[in-house]
Amino acid sequence: MNPKIAIVIPSYWGWEGGISKPGDMIFDHPTPMDEDGTLKRCLESLNVLWERSGKEEFFVIVIGVPVNDALDVSISRKLGAIISKTKRDYPLLLFLPPDLKRIVDNLKSKIEDIEGLINLRGYSQVRNLCLILPLVLGADFAVLVDDDEVVEDKNFLKKAVKFFDEGKFEAKAGYYVQPYGGYLFQGKSVWWKRPFWDNQKKMNEAFAQLIGKGPRIKDTPLVFGGNMVVSRKLMESGIPFDPWITRGEDIDYLINVKGAGFRFVLDNELAIRHLPPPAKQEDWIKMGEDVKRFLYARAKLRTQKRLQVIHPVTVKELKPYPGYFLDWTLRPRIVLTNKLLMLRYLSRLNFKKAFFSVRNILLIFRGFKKDIRKFFDFKERFERLIPLLRADVDLKKYLETKIL
Repeated sequence: MNPKIAIVIPSYWGWEGGISKPGDMIFDHPTPMDEDGTLKRCLESLNVLWERSGKEEFFVIVIGVPVNDALDVSISRKLGAIISKTKRDYPLLLFLPPDLKRIVDNLKSKIEDIEGLINLRGYSQVRNLCLILPLVLGADFAVLVDDDEVVEDKNFLKKAVKFFDEGKFEAKAGYYVQPYGGYLFQGKSVWWKRPFWDNQKKMNEAFAQLIGKGPRIKDTPLVFGGNMVVSRKLMESGIPFDPWITRGEDIDYLINVKGAGFRFVLDNELAIRHLPPPAKQEDWIKMGEDVKRFLYARAKLRTQKRLQVIHPVTVKELKPYPGYFLDWTLRPRIVLTNKLLMLRYLSRLNFKKAFFSVRNILLIFRGFKKDIRKFFDFKERFERLIPLLRADVDLKKYLETKIL
């Protein structure tokens, strides 16, 4: 029997004109409501897979994610219009905030604080829905794709599920082909990053080892949330993405999966083209998010034994990236890099942003023990949620009626 595959695509949307308002959730580049975005291009690229219909059975789930609850109606109209104009032959489910509310309302009497378990308030929460929805709909695999990507390989799904039947791993990741056609980042890092925070260089080192060399399937220190394949076995385990990490949730998920005794590999033949819109975030904001994610990841690694993680993951296993940012040198790197960023802003007489750069340094004094305890409590409750969702026949029927 051919596997049943759910391709899950989150699509992030913001206010017209790209403005921000109080209470907005922070995503890298949500599409303004008055623009068309990249979703239609992504969906139409999937038609190349339908040519192999009968070999891999698949359907698509699009999850509409607004930056603010006030956009719930707008995103429903916007995505409905985009999908109605999209040329496609495959089945598609559009999952919107009202659908989420229906699930939450239905489960309120069955599990405590269901709103805290299932929501759209961050990348990890959205990724958790990318696991929940395929599981409820009976998929054998969830293939996670982002809406700023295009599938060009008609054998993409065949490669995505390849070797799972051997039982040697439970999840795999592919890699991104950059807009220019290769998998390495081009150009040098900016000068203020180069001495102590050259993440681009370290990622290229990892790519060269993982993608540029054999064997095809290998253990990996990093994965890509926009090109990830999760088996039903792993979905049923209830291992979630961590809501307390705001960036790098894909690599953090890899650590959680490995720590639970599952194997997560990289397939150097599973490629998807990444065509992201221009980044709009300020450097001091992106730097601050990086600082928090690496400090949090380091704290989590250092508390594994105390929290009785089955297979503790070491920093060495995660080198060259992200391990380079997870050893004892992390705090000095944070201090020195943010000082260089401050000097950059001062050279442009931008004193406010220089101040924010220095403020990033104070994050090294932040404790993460409480957040880590919250995550492990979340993980236990999420694991209890999974059997309820699997047994919810009404929810499955409801979602099936929405497949177009």
